[in-house]
Amino acid sequence: MRRTLATLTLIISLTLMAVACTPAQVTAFFDAQGQSIDQPTAVTVAQALTVWDNEQRALIAYLAAVAASQRSCWGPPTCATLVRRAFTEAGIPHRAEEAVRVMMCESGGNPRATNGSHDGLFQQARAYWSGRSRQYGQAGRSAYDPWANAVVSAGMVRDTGGWSHWSCRP
Repeated sequence: MRRTLATLTLIISLTLMAVACTPAQVTAFFDAQGQSIDQPTAVTVAQALTVWDNEQRALIAYLAAVAASQRSCWGPPTCATLVRRAFTEAGIPHRAEEAVRVMMCESGGNPRATNGSHDGLFQQARAYWSGRSRQYGQAGRSAYDPWANAVVSAGMVRDTGGWSHWSCRP
């Protein structure tokens, strides 16, 4: 039982440090716990922990990619989903379908759309983007970033109660 507890403590410690493990580290860890471990077992534990660490890193990278993909879109269907999510997270899910209609009218669902002075899904005015993006927690992000554009637009609709900033109406 004590060895199992020591092994779990080692796993947690190495996970928090996010490092691969060597047999010497395993032996030192067990020594520090006042326990001994033979060399073949230390090698096996180190190999298992290294594999586990690599799997955890791969899982974290995968989850980050999934999260990033949920904050991006490539055209009307995926951008409509992203817009609905942004308006829901802004606390105005009842405006989500209106938002999709306005987005389709403004940009055709193209996150790279521009008319020279307005950019992105909701054709945010370039002259005001810096201040608006800062106001709605998207400072430093481009109006061409579909998530940032949708979040800023959702905040504007929520705070002003409607679509007065847009040429297109729901």
